[in-house]
Amino acid sequence: MVTLVCFVLGASWVLDAAFGASVERSAASQLQVHVYALLASAENAAGRASGDSAKLVDNAKLVEALEKSRLNRTDSSLYGYVIDEKGQPIWRSTSALLIDPPPLKPLPQGSTRFSSVEVGDEDYYVYGLGTFWETRARTRQFTFVVMESQANYRATIAAFRSTLSYWLLGLTVALCLIVYVVTRWGLLPLERLKAQLARMQSGEEDQVAGQYPREIQQVVDHLNTLLAYERKQREKYKNSLADLAHSLKTPLAVMQNASQLDDSQLRTLVDEQTHQMNVIVQQQLRRAINKGTALWSKGVSARPVLDRIRAALHKGYAHKGKSCEIISEGTVRFPREEAALYEVAGNLLENAYKYGGPNIWVTLSENENDVGGFFRIIVEDDGEGIPAWQKRVVFERGARLDSSMPGQGIGLAMVAELVNDLGGTIRLEYSVKGGARFVVEVPA
Repeated sequence: MVTLVCFVLGASWVLDAAFGASVERSAASQLQVHVYALLASAENAAGRASGDSAKLVDNAKLVEALEKSRLNRTDSSLYGYVIDEKGQPIWRSTSALLIDPPPLKPLPQGSTRFSSVEVGDEDYYVYGLGTFWETRARTRQFTFVVMESQANYRATIAAFRSTLSYWLLGLTVALCLIVYVVTRWGLLPLERLKAQLARMQSGEEDQVAGQYPREIQQVVDHLNTLLAYERKQREKYKNSLADLAHSLKTPLAVMQNASQLDDSQLRTLVDEQTHQMNVIVQQQLRRAINKGTALWSKGVSARPVLDRIRAALHKGYAHKGKSCEIISEGTVRFPREEAALYEVAGNLLENAYKYGGPNIWVTLSENENDVGGFFRIIVEDDGEGIPAWQKRVVFERGARLDSSMPGQGIGLAMVAELVNDLGGTIRLEYSVKGGARFVVEVPA
């Protein structure tokens, strides 16, 4: 607003100065016309006069020649003079009879001068033209001068300034209103963005929705990306903690159910499970940092790991009387870290021990396809299986198919996430033995 006001004030000063200069040029032009008219009237009067040069400015003849001129009116603000080479007035118009002439200087032939002088309490514009006048007696120098009051010109300038002030005032008010409206309209998207951010802060919304102007939309998109990344990170840490807790459940359950063992067996079992818990903690820490297991690893022999898992679960769930057979086609290597295999196979076998039939089969193999080699583990049982309508939710975090059993419903979801991190796949199928059949394939 301050800039706008300064601009309008500057524009008004420029316009006023330009109009004042234009008025002065107009005054000079008009006075020039009057000087030429006076000169022509003097020549006409001299033509009717006889004798020497003094008759050139015979008052009666010149007044007669200026019959219709403003110079012959006593109430006129236009005054005429003729001065000689000494600067003395030798003729004055009827309108100038009661006004003392200003200090006048003779001008060379053909030269002109336009100036502003003060006579009494009033300012005048003065225009002079220098001439040589030839008569039969001699050649003399005369200067024809016309003087006009500046009152009318100043009135014109004052009227222009008044009109200009009204127009510029109206223009300033209109421009201020336009700037205000445009600014408010331009800030509406920011107001809307502010309101959405306030709703996000209060938890009513989780991202900035809607379309914004192109300049703001880029900021909104980056903000939404940042918010989505922050939510993903929080969900990742939450899941990592849940996965860690769930991974520790199996060794804890084994130790909890081993109270009937003798001291040496219990000590051995506790050593095995605490070692495995330490491995699990390290694995989960790596996953939390890198979100995934290393893609390149020397791998590990799968059968010994499965044997340890089976032994631990057999002790932990001895009261269920389960039977678990591991079928291995030669020496099968799991192409990633041991902890990853322990999590995948441990969770699948624990689910089979908890919810499956009395007999469990685990098949380990290495296979080839068009892409390359891959490791496959199949865990199946002869229980009742999983209904078709539950297959689509069995891998969702928090989904529990049997609420009568203890658990948080994240075991299979964790397995699916880990297999996905390994670049593999997991499928739930019907087993020919009657129960559920989980197939996990991990590329070598």
